[in-house]
Amino acid sequence: MSGRIGLALALVCLSGSALAHHSNADFDLTKHLTLTGKVKEIAFINPHSYLYLSVHDDNGQDVAWRCEMRAATALRRSGWTPEMFAVGKTLTVEGSPSRHEAHTCYVSTIDFSNGSEADRYSQLTTKAKPPAPDRPARLANGEPNIAGDWAAEQRVMTDPRGVHGTLVPLSVAEERAAEGQG
Repeated sequence: MSGRIGLALALVCLSGSALAHHSNADFDLTKHLTLTGKVKEIAFINPHSYLYLSVHDDNGQDVAWRCEMRAATALRRSGWTPEMFAVGKTLTVEGSPSRHEAHTCYVSTIDFSNGSEADRYSQLTTKAKPPAPDRPARLANGEPNIAGDWAAEQRVMTDPRGVHGTLVPLSVAEERAAEGQG
């Protein structure tokens, strides 16, 4: 019995760390910065993707910046690709600075060199309604048929810049934002 209590206690302790990780408290959302620089690298990874830029400072020196974005899986589901961030391409990032690390930011908006712009939670693909599953609810032996795509509907911020708002299902995000319910 004591082993189960120890395991439960360990899980409770670790859950606080997991929740703290997904906060944006490391960034000062009351401050705004704008960076224009050349892409050095894109790390399209989970749990957060990172855009690495070389930015000229006021003294003309190149400064390496790391800008945090959403998880690669969420970005891909929203139509983002690593190819959007070709090495050497110039782009402008608007965001919030880190409270603890110099030259680190939380991306709100990216302006690409081709004139397009994307907010942190922008959906770059059209919303297609998924087709109804073409499968029986149960297999011939009576077991539930769990084949197919079972991913839950993506949740996005009502504020696409990711600064304010709340997470809602993608299918109602624009409506909720327009109603001011973000």
